[in-house]
Order: sequence, then C-alpha cells, then structure tokens
Amino acid sequence: MRAFSIKRRIVTTVIATELVLVACLLVLATSVMRSHAIRSFDTALRGRALGVAALVRYSEGPQPELVFDNSPISQGMLQGTVDCFHIQTQDGRVLASSGLPGFEGAASGQDSWDFSSNGVPYRSVRLRDVPVLDSEEDAPKHPVTLQVIYAASTSDMRKDLNRAFI
Repeated sequence: MRAFSIKRRIVTTVIATELVLVACLLVLATSVMRSHAIRSFDTALRGRALGVAALVRYSEGPQPELVFDNSPISQGMLQGTVDCFHIQTQDGRVLASSGLPGFEGAASGQDSWDFSSNGVPYRSVRLRDVPVLDSEEDAPKHPVTLQVIYAASTSDMRKDLNRAFI
C-alpha cells in the first residue's frame, strides 16, 4: 500500500479550494447580474409608466375632466411591444387600460411583481400618487393624483441572461 504524501494532499486541497472558489464567484456574478438586470428593467418600466401617465390631461371646456389622450399611442409609442398599462385616479375611476385583463390586481400591496399570462413572463411596476402634468385654470382645487400600473414581457431579458451564462 502506497502512502499518500503530504505534498500531494496539499496540492489536491489547494486545487479543490480553487474550484469551489470559482464556483462561488460564478454564482455571485450570476446573482449580481440578474439583480442589476431586474433593477434596470424596473427603471425602464417606471419611465414607460410615467410616459403613459403624461398622456392624461384635462379636457377643454368650462368643466375640465381628466381624459386619456391615446393618439400618441396609435402613432407608435408602444409599437412592436405587448406592454400593458392601467391608469386610475385616486378615487378609483379608471381612465385607461390596455392589454392583459386582470394584470392590474396581481399584487395589491407591492410596487413591482412578476406574473405570467399565456405562458409569457411579465414584470409589472406600480406608481402611486403620480401628479397630473396638465394644468387648467378651472381645474379642481385639490390636485388629482394617479395610480399607474405598467407591465412588459421579461422573456427577452431572461433569454439574454441565460445566453450570457451558457
């Protein structure tokens, strides 16, 4: 029976430790990249939600009411996407809604959440108390705020992340 030398034991231990360290670094890098990608995606969703909220304006006339001007959307604001949005006032009146029915109630207390519709993964963000950017002389004395929910598919982001680690 051959004795296992101390030198061989040390080399084996060092190599095993380095392999474990490399595996840990890969897991950490993956986790950090996914976290940054999700935060960046949420930031983009918030920007899109604010863009859609900017389309809410007061109507012209003696008694201005809040209306949703969807003419810029038809010109291609959401062209090529299957994004969804839901806009309502603080008193619960729905001004505009598009896309997936029921996505706006998926997570009542959270500001961002994931859900799936017809096998397609989505991520939603909720913006609370967004002020109406339009102003009118005869507008209500108390400023009206909006709640905006915006959702977009995460399938492209997931594909890119998976491709980065294959």
